[in-house]
Amino acid sequence: SILVTILFIGSCIAACIFGYLATALDPMDPRLSHDDEQSDLCPCWYRVFSMPKRQQQHSPGIVTGINGLDGAEENENDPAGIENATEERTKYCFICQKEVAEHSMHCKYCQKCVAHFDHHCQWLNTCVGSRNYPFFRKTLWSIASVLVIHTFVGLGIAIDILAGGSSRERAEEWFSANLPELVVSFLLAFSLLDSLALILIIQLLLFHLKLSRMKLTTYQFILRDAAEKRENSTIEKEIDSRRNKAIGNAKHSKQHFKVFQLKMGAHLRKCHPCLDTIPSAEEEQETNETKSGEEKRDE
Repeated sequence: SILVTILFIGSCIAACIFGYLATALDPMDPRLSHDDEQSDLCPCWYRVFSMPKRQQQHSPGIVTGINGLDGAEENENDPAGIENATEERTKYCFICQKEVAEHSMHCKYCQKCVAHFDHHCQWLNTCVGSRNYPFFRKTLWSIASVLVIHTFVGLGIAIDILAGGSSRERAEEWFSANLPELVVSFLLAFSLLDSLALILIIQLLLFHLKLSRMKLTTYQFILRDAAEKRENSTIEKEIDSRRNKAIGNAKHSKQHFKVFQLKMGAHLRKCHPCLDTIPSAEEEQETNETKSGEEKRDE
C-alpha cells in the first residue's frame, strides 16, 4: 500500500541521514579540536547538531558534576564546550601528547581521543562518543524499521502468491517465466536474510538500552565485565583449592560418601552455586556471622 511504501522510504532516508550524522559529527575531545584549530563541520552545523546538555545527561557513561562539560552552561559562541572544557579534570594522553578530559579514551583505529568513548563502530567506520551517540542510536532504530517492513512485506506477498491472491498473476508474469514458485523462493530467501539481520540489530539495540539504564558506555561495561570475570575466577580457584583439600582429608578418614559428595558438588555448582557443599570464603563468613548473631540472641 501507499502507507507502507511511505514508511519504508522514510525509514531508508532516516537511516541514511542519521548514519551520515553519526559519521560526520567528530566525537573527538574538544581540547584536541581546539588546539589543532580544526572543525569537522561548519559553525552552523555545530549549532544545529551539537548535542544539547540535557541529552548529554541522559547519555550512557556520562557523569554529571561540577566543573565539567555536562554541568557547564551552553554558550552560543562556544557550542562545542571547548572553553568550558578547560575547567574539568584532565589526564595526559601520551599518544596525542595533549591534555584531555578524564572521561576521554584514545581510539587506536581513529588515532585520537574521543570524549565519553563508547566504542569504535566498524560498520560506520567511526568512533562513537557523547557527541554522535544519539545519532548512532537513531541509525539503529531506522535500520530496524527498514528490516521489519521489508521482512513482513516479503512474507505477505509470498503468502498472497501461494494463496492465489492478486499477487500471483504478477508473479507469473515475472520475466515471463510463469513460475510463481520461483518468486516465492526469492521472497522467502530475502525475508530469511532480513530476519537474521533484524535479530542482530534488535540484540544491539537492547544492549544499548540496557547500557543507558545502567548509565554505562560500552567500554565501561566491557571493563566492568572483565573485572567481574577476574574476580569470579579468583573465587573459583579458591573454592577448588579448598575442595581438593577437603577431598584429601575425606579420603584420609575413609569417608567415601563425603568424597563423592564433594566431587558431585563441583559439577552441580555449574548449574547453581547453592547446590555445592563447599561455599566460598565470603559465603562462609556470612554464614558464620549469621550463626554468631543467632547465638548472641539466644543468650
